[in-house]
Amino acid sequence: MDNIPDLFCYSCFVYQENIDSYNWHMISHSFIDDNEKTFICKYCDKKFFIEIIKDIHEYSHNEAMSCKYCGKCFGDISSIINHKKDHIKPFKCGNCGREFSRKSEFQVHERVHTGIRPYKCRYCEKCFTNTTNVIIHERIHTGIKPYRCYKCGKDFTHKSNLKIHIQRHH
Repeated sequence: MDNIPDLFCYSCFVYQENIDSYNWHMISHSFIDDNEKTFICKYCDKKFFIEIIKDIHEYSHNEAMSCKYCGKCFGDISSIINHKKDHIKPFKCGNCGREFSRKSEFQVHERVHTGIRPYKCRYCEKCFTNTTNVIIHERIHTGIKPYRCYKCGKDFTHKSNLKIHIQRHH
């Protein structure tokens, strides 16, 4: 994991561009007057300024918490907050507008626009933007076929090719 700070506010789901703006943003949460907090917990009457924070708080009153976006259930508040990161996409590409929930995915995507391909095949001169694509490519050279059809035993280099095979032949 890199040492780049996480500048995403999980209270209101806003991404800050630098550490100073992030710090000021986090301080701003403490200056919200109770009269401005219009979202009220239906279980304990606690007031919130942002509806989704109220929703997350309300989940904490239930044993089985479910994601408001996909319905998946969780047993504790930290798990559901971590899961919600999959639905929130604070990293937006300035070139094409594509959005990402994880910084690492965003950084790999940026290479599409910069042309940077730091991962080289061990067998030829071809280069790739990420290690997964190198591993898949190198199967051409090694002959490794890790995906086997459970019906006929035929092997495939790509999982997608196995799926197509099963749909067409079985």
